Amino acid sequence: MKLKNDIRTSIEQSIKDLHINRDNFHEVSKFEYESIFKKTLYKFGNDAIKRHYTLSSIYMNINNKIPSWSTSLYDFTQLLDILNNTLKNPNEKFYLIFNDAFDDRSLENTMLYEGYLSEIFEVLMDSSIFCDFHIVSKKFEFMVSYNDDGEALIFIGKDFKNIKEYIKMRNIKLYCYSDKKERIRLDFTAYIDKDKNTMWEDWHIGNECLVVYQTDYNRLLIPYFEKIYPFKEPITHTLETHFDACFDNWFNKENCYKIIELIQKDIENKTKKELQFYNSFIEWISKQLQFADGIVVDGNL
Repeated sequence: MKLKNDIRTSIEQSIKDLHINRDNFHEVSKFEYESIFKKTLYKFGNDAIKRHYTLSSIYMNINNKIPSWSTSLYDFTQLLDILNNTLKNPNEKFYLIFNDAFDDRSLENTMLYEGYLSEIFEVLMDSSIFCDFHIVSKKFEFMVSYNDDGEALIFIGKDFKNIKEYIKMRNIKLYCYSDKKERIRLDFTAYIDKDKNTMWEDWHIGNECLVVYQTDYNRLLIPYFEKIYPFKEPITHTLETHFDACFDNWFNKENCYKIIELIQKDIENKTKKELQFYNSFIEWISKQLQFADGIVVDGNL
């Protein structure tokens, strides 16, 4: 019950703060809750999820008679960016469902809203609700579920080819010596330090993510990263003594330019394919720094 009250309070406050027209986004009538929830459950879920009367495990219990697809995400902002650029239809309303309980036949722990995607995104971003949610087309043609624990986005009901192409376009993969089968990677994304108090939602504010795999980052990048340590991390101001490929590493503009300068000093000693790698790397970093305060580098180890 607490989850439901917290969600309603947060969303209501966002509606007021953002001056959202309630014709464009509002809670669904309680008399419609059961019908909409059942249609969603029976269209997109399998028998197990129907028995438990929940959407909380939809990602493991999808109806195998309809197409589905999923992708990992790094944060909430990236999720909304993907949806906003691929599903947006200004003339179509969607359902927004919060449901986090098993066998909850009374739907006491369910919240159900209706609105245009633009308003749904505004409210989700402003309210900072950290839990699973589901966006469902009103015609029940497809649904998009966000799983907070696994930071995954699950698309159910149609091919979603445009979304696959958009995500592929966002991720720029840079290779030199790494094998195409490698899976351990570093992701480089731009950040903006808002009021010098950056929160997680300020990560990945650019339109691109640069991906470098383990062989290349160990051989070609980390030796240069290590040369600029120690320094105070720009967000928490804690003293960092080394690069950590398992977690996030924050480089402000000054440190980014130091890394570029170190690489450029060695550029004459590089092979042709190393030179191509470094030129692409420097070009990408420089492009991001035109609008960002720095680059955050995080690994998937």
